Amino acid sequence: MCGIVGIIDFKEKYNSIETFQHLNNMSKEQEHRGPDNFNFWIDKNNKVSFGFQRLAIQDLSSNGNQPMESNCKRYVIIFNGEIYNFQDLKLILESKGVIFKSCSDTEVLLSAISEWGLVDTVEKICGMYAFSVWDKKLKLLHLIRDRVGEKPLYYGWQDNFFVFASELKAIKKHPSFIGKINNKAVLLQLKFGNVPAPLSIYKNIYKLEPSSILTLKVNSLEDTKNSLKIKKYWIPKVQNLNKNIDSNFVLCQTKKKLMDAIKRQCISDVPLGTFLSGGIDSSLITALIKKNYDKKIKTFSIGFNHQTFNEATHSREIAKFLATDHHELYINSKDALKIVPSLSEIYDEPFSDASQIPTLILSKFAKQKITVALTGDGGDELFGGYNRHIYGPNIFKKYSKTPDHLKKLLRFFVDNIPQSFLNSISSISNIPDLKEKIYKILNAIEAKNFLEFYFKLLSGENEKTDSVGLTHLRSQLVFNKKISLNEQLMLWDLLYYLPNSVLVKVDRAAMANSLETRSPFLDHNVIEHSLNLPSNFKVKGKISKWALKKILYNHIPRKYFERPKSGFTIPIKAWLEGSLNEWSNDILDISKIKKQGYLDDYHINLIKLFKAKNVKIDYYKLWNILTFQSWLNKR
Repeated sequence: MCGIVGIIDFKEKYNSIETFQHLNNMSKEQEHRGPDNFNFWIDKNNKVSFGFQRLAIQDLSSNGNQPMESNCKRYVIIFNGEIYNFQDLKLILESKGVIFKSCSDTEVLLSAISEWGLVDTVEKICGMYAFSVWDKKLKLLHLIRDRVGEKPLYYGWQDNFFVFASELKAIKKHPSFIGKINNKAVLLQLKFGNVPAPLSIYKNIYKLEPSSILTLKVNSLEDTKNSLKIKKYWIPKVQNLNKNIDSNFVLCQTKKKLMDAIKRQCISDVPLGTFLSGGIDSSLITALIKKNYDKKIKTFSIGFNHQTFNEATHSREIAKFLATDHHELYINSKDALKIVPSLSEIYDEPFSDASQIPTLILSKFAKQKITVALTGDGGDELFGGYNRHIYGPNIFKKYSKTPDHLKKLLRFFVDNIPQSFLNSISSISNIPDLKEKIYKILNAIEAKNFLEFYFKLLSGENEKTDSVGLTHLRSQLVFNKKISLNEQLMLWDLLYYLPNSVLVKVDRAAMANSLETRSPFLDHNVIEHSLNLPSNFKVKGKISKWALKKILYNHIPRKYFERPKSGFTIPIKAWLEGSLNEWSNDILDISKIKKQGYLDDYHINLIKLFKAKNVKIDYYKLWNILTFQSWLNKR
């Protein structure tokens, strides 16, 4: 992994020494992404410049340093990521007479662009990446992001210069950065806990969307601004296949796709291990790696001194069965208190997936032993792992047309259920935050259509989706009448929830600790295979991830997984009422918040309920407010 930064500056008196200082200062802000080397490249004739921070993974020598120029001298590249099939591509290119100076995947990528062109190359590569290529001949700047958005890339215009970088903090370091807050982005973050692409928290700074190529023709300032074009090079498609297809064939093909992805992703010149939560996805990845890895695999897990949220005992049992070199760390609210103040700096934007805290601690813990960690990310989205995939379609069909007076009666009934009774049910069923989940369903069934139903399931809010202007999301998340409703939810999760929430959480947490994470489920060959499986191989009745479980149970006995899914999160209610209470109250200064003017009456009322110790609080919604206010106070 690495950190990239680039500038096109249209100053009348262009000063390359000043540009180098900007590149250096900006790159240092994301040095954690690549602490092994800093380098730069400046084309003073075209006023284009690149800066690069390297985390050496393939070819640890200086031959792999960037920015890198092609053999033909036409292209210059800065590349963040991994090309997993670079060795296969290298053999093809060598057969055409291409000579390589290094063993790095970056040189292979650059040579492929020289040989086949950018678009054809991007269609051939398999990996996770965000990179920029400068074409000297045509004076074109290209920005490219991987198919599902594993690696970040921000860009935008600030007066007379164009800038891009892996993280916002690098862009903010440029002395001409304006930094006006985008109010629409604030509303979306308060609703969903993140700022979805293509928006960023700042006006005129954007995230390049997954599977996109941005191109600028560099000429005059006005011509360059008008030349900006973005096009998609990959669009995931779901086909409605025959449900009667042979199950053994499907399971063999699914396992083969995963094994192939794992083989590609286990290539590394530095120590490698896995995050092992004890769930289906990470356990399957670890079990399959064991069949391909000639060393004892290192595994890492986090535990909590809170039984409802603790899966460390399960991961320990699985690690023992697989005979891995297992490492576990128990954390509590005091550990969280040490992390929380730095969240706004690590994530750049207000971001409030509560599992960001254990992910950060786990990444720091794992970095002590390894530099590359394989994860199970993507398994839930591709193979139907969330409750909404199982129960969502039936809830929508049965209750969305329920008369309003019956919905109000149901809400009144839930409002008056004693909290002690809910706590006992939650404890027996091992379902944390049961009341919040019930309210989420109540809010969702008030949706007018299936897309609004999806948004309400994600946000948990009882308000009109139109109130925050989700036009750009609606254009991305079209409804496909040819697929089932649970397939529709999985596809929307792949396009929206995964890149804007899960992958942001993991990338920033890992890279803050100079740790590279890889996700075999997100190999595009695995994704395309999953999208073309009949839906009953993913969700069968009330069984989630049916195909993955069938494969897994051939490697690890089923008894290790016969328990409710708990997810990788924190006991947020207990922590906010305990060790994090003082911090929370300091952040939630109502008089100051009213002066700032970003929160509406709904959010201010939620803060008042929290300060009054009202038991009906949605603590996850409160966490959205806390992360925004913490970011706002420090920006």
